[in-house]
Amino acid sequence: MRTPSDLNCHRGYEWALMKQAVARNPDIALYGLPWGWPGWLGFGSTNPYSNVSATADYVARWCECAREAHNLSISAVGLWNEADSYWNASTFEYILALRARLDAAGMTHIRIVAPDGQIGPAASTMALNASLKAAIWALGAHYPGASGSTAQERRLGLRLWSSEDY
Repeated sequence: MRTPSDLNCHRGYEWALMKQAVARNPDIALYGLPWGWPGWLGFGSTNPYSNVSATADYVARWCECAREAHNLSISAVGLWNEADSYWNASTFEYILALRARLDAAGMTHIRIVAPDGQIGPAASTMALNASLKAAIWALGAHYPGASGSTAQERRLGLRLWSSEDY
């Protein structure tokens, strides 16, 4: 979506890649992770979480395109590639808004992986915020095979998702 009203479910080569992956392995899990955002989401800032409902709608509409235009079922979505510096109250609001938007669209099966990168600060927050923890399916970490996980992260009882590894 190049603007809020520019929904084109056929733009991009990723749809063809996902269809081919599903054709080869019907049980494959499809995961979406934004690496960047259209500028209009920030409403004048570079932070897409400045309007969490617009950003949640953007991601949910992508999932709806997968379902409705391509007969693809997205299994999980991440927040934002390597955006550890944005782990704050706006991010928490976004996660809750995304969960609500996905649920409202009948996509309760789509799981949320958060954060993407270093999970220590996220684990600390989730330990204190039951609603936030309940909305998150897995902790998204970079190179968990090399760095492992901490006792605090394991106590949360969430899966450890390798969002980037060797």
